[in-house]
Amino acid sequence: MNQVNGKSFGSEDTVTLDNFTFTSCSFRGCTIIYHGGITQWSNCHFDSFNLVLGDAAHRTKKIMEALGFKIVPASGFELNSTSSTIQ
Repeated sequence: MNQVNGKSFGSEDTVTLDNFTFTSCSFRGCTIIYHGGITQWSNCHFDSFNLVLGDAAHRTKKIMEALGFKIVPASGFELNSTSSTIQ
C-alpha cells in the first residue's frame, strides 16, 4: 500500500482511502472517498469531513438500507483514531 505520513488535509483536498496507509494525519473539512478497498490509519484525527462512498462501499450502503439499516450523517462528527485497518 502507499504510505502517507504527517499530512494535514483541509477543505480544498479530496482524499481517496483505498490502498493507502495514513499515519499521524489530520482530515479537517476535506472530502474523503472510499470505494471498499483495503485502507489503514494510525494516530489520525478526523473532523467535519465529507464522505463519498463509491463502487463496493456504495453497494454495501445500499444493501444495508434495503435491509432496514438507517444510515445518517453524524452532526459535528470528530474522531481521534489510534489505529484501524479495513480489508
